[in-house]
Amino acid sequence: MSPLFQGLMNTDTSVFDYGRSSLVDNLVILCITYHKGIELKIVDFEWDEGNSLHLELRHGIEPWEAEEVFARGPLFRKTKKGHYLAMGPASSGRSLTLVFEMKGKGTARVITGWDMNDAERRYYLKNKAR
Repeated sequence: MSPLFQGLMNTDTSVFDYGRSSLVDNLVILCITYHKGIELKIVDFEWDEGNSLHLELRHGIEPWEAEEVFARGPLFRKTKKGHYLAMGPASSGRSLTLVFEMKGKGTARVITGWDMNDAERRYYLKNKAR
């Protein structure tokens, strides 16, 4: 279980202000969204040395920052390779773009990420309001 989820399990959800997060029968539903009629329900993250070190060393993104983007109701897009993009803010003040894939049972594996460039930020601001 990811560190963000462990914190949620011991936290009163009325104090935890992440918008779409909720505790249901000891299962944290971090994010539910719809992409072209398909429900994406993210309940956990898959972290290992491969993806966490890549994010930290190559892009300066901590795993908790990536998880926060999901918890704050990001904008989703599907990529040409069948992965997904999540775009949104972290509490650190950074606006991030994350590439992830869905594993079984609602587990998201973040593959890579970066700080939004100007074009991504414009796209996010234009489409987030919809």
